[in-house]
Amino acid sequence: MTRQEANREIVRRLSNWVEIYPDLRFSQVLYGAGVVKDHPVGINGWADDFYLESTELLKRMDDE
Repeated sequence: MTRQEANREIVRRLSNWVEIYPDLRFSQVLYGAGVVKDHPVGINGWADDFYLESTELLKRMDDE
């Protein structure tokens, strides 16, 4: 899967979460969908995933 294909799939999944759970704040959608995870270090307990490849992020979402 290419990076662009992974990006589109991530956006599609997040869009579904927004429709299914309209009362969630966007940060809650990201957390619930497995985009962000708690880490013992980082800003507000979230790791710096700036360089995380989209295909790896999609795998993370699949693990949720």
